[in-house]
Amino acid sequence: MDARISKTMVFGLLLLIAFAVGACGTLEIEQAPAKGESGAAATAIPLPTATEVPLPGPTALPSATRTSVVQAEEINWDSEIASLDETWNLYTSNGQGFSIKFPKTMASYQGSCAWNEEQGSYRPQIAIVPVKIFEGSDAVYIAPETYYRLAGERTETTADGGTRSFFDSCNQVTNSLELLQDPENPYASSQMWKLVVREIHDDAELDAFLKERYGSACSLGEKEPSAQDGVYRVRIQGDGKPIEETQCRLNYRTVVEYYPAGNKVVAWDLGQAATFPADVNYSVIHDQEMVDSFSFFGAAAAEPAAPWVSYSNTEYGFSFEYPTSWTVAEVNDEDHVGPGSRSVQLGQGSVKLVIGYRRAGEETRLVGSGVPGGEFVERGTVRMLDQDVPRQVLVFEGKDKGVYYNRWSAIGAGDLEFALSLQDFDPDYGQAELPQSVQDEADAILGTVKVATDPASSAEPAPTASESQPATELTS
Repeated sequence: MDARISKTMVFGLLLLIAFAVGACGTLEIEQAPAKGESGAAATAIPLPTATEVPLPGPTALPSATRTSVVQAEEINWDSEIASLDETWNLYTSNGQGFSIKFPKTMASYQGSCAWNEEQGSYRPQIAIVPVKIFEGSDAVYIAPETYYRLAGERTETTADGGTRSFFDSCNQVTNSLELLQDPENPYASSQMWKLVVREIHDDAELDAFLKERYGSACSLGEKEPSAQDGVYRVRIQGDGKPIEETQCRLNYRTVVEYYPAGNKVVAWDLGQAATFPADVNYSVIHDQEMVDSFSFFGAAAAEPAAPWVSYSNTEYGFSFEYPTSWTVAEVNDEDHVGPGSRSVQLGQGSVKLVIGYRRAGEETRLVGSGVPGGEFVERGTVRMLDQDVPRQVLVFEGKDKGVYYNRWSAIGAGDLEFALSLQDFDPDYGQAELPQSVQDEADAILGTVKVATDPASSAEPAPTASESQPATELTS
């Protein structure tokens, strides 16, 4: 567990370095001198002269051809990779009985490097690189084929007693299974997925696997049916202690796919940020499509998704579509929130998607709900009413407890204002968790929201900024 924390910290540092190259002219970091790497093909970039300053650009995109597999000698995964289209490959392990899509290229934080003239140093640069599969004795790695490593470190002491580092060169390194498995080499492993494969025969062995992988205080939680019949997405139960005390430290997203009939579990960590951006601007992220594509052999596809129907609020002039697997109720929240507060609440078990609404001039508080605890993590956006609405996910003990769209600020559309949240209202807060599939469905519902251009009852003019009601207020 300590190794994971160390990697996460280095990962965040490298990300900050990459963004700082384009955002500012100075950067202070503390970094150990670069070490040599056995088995790595490295190309050194020398320190430029004052008149010759090379600026390495992004690596060229590879052609849409079959991607090779680097395989450990001690195991035969009997694998193959097929090209699906210009973007995707399909990795299939016949020996282990599963498949998963992966992108042919990705934006890598260490995909290139650039000379910073003002600093007199090389710095990392995000670039597009090929993606490759590496097979170990008990795991499959999906990782960049190459990366750049800073070298030739020079340090100087700053006025406040800190250390400032400069680098005279950087090396392009060809990734390898050995480098990915080296815990002292975060450059190779800071942006990849490691799919751990294990033979499991019963819940006791599954619980032991979770303890071994995530911490002694972790235990088997609910087994939630996945998109394949007979396959389950496993929840990990923590000990309820604060993050600084717990022996089940899960402050990142993880996936555990369990196929009892096949006596197989495959688990991998998604981390706290995107691992496989499609471009340097992060306009497309491949991670979730990869997760959704994972499939065990022999497991049948689940029943077709529930049909969608429409909800329409004629008084306020808005509508949306939703699957029939969700219940819908119009709720007056005067007792809990305040006079006139109203919402539409879509339910699926203990989970509720709450859509609070009002006209901009109405003296009423938008619907909200208090939360017992956790940390907010910004995780993408959802497209609603021609706006990119940010998603703030409440995470507690590694579990997603709630999603707050636009945090606690109203989302405006004409003279209407909306407050949106998705929460698991399980009375046992430790058990409450929002599956990714439910989050995706809620996002899709919000994407269908429409507001009438001229609602019949929309007579009141919108207030000025100084007259506007407060943003969504959450009450406990």
